[in-house]
Amino acid sequence: MTTTNHFKARLALATALALGVTAPAFAQSVLTVTPPAPVGRTLSDETPPVLVAQANDTATLMLRIQQLEEQIRSLNGRVEGLTFQLTQMQTLVQRQSEENAARFPGARRRCAGKT
Repeated sequence: MTTTNHFKARLALATALALGVTAPAFAQSVLTVTPPAPVGRTLSDETPPVLVAQANDTATLMLRIQQLEEQIRSLNGRVEGLTFQLTQMQTLVQRQSEENAARFPGARRRCAGKT
């Protein structure tokens, strides 16, 4: 089997598996409803089915969205707190560096010469 044919065979298998795995999951979460025929008319094959999500799925999704929003708020708070701590630490290091430079004025030149 050539490389191209081998690739095509793998692609076809992957596509078939993906469709086979996702189609049942989609079918379980969606209900197909055919709209009623207007008075004096009959339904034909031309009338497309209407897809209606189940109420349970909607409630589950809304709950999940609320949980994710709360998690985002919590993480934003943590990021803000850590940013504040980082700023404090940077200020502390800067102050210590300035104090050390004032206390030991020749220390940088001596250290630089040893390397």
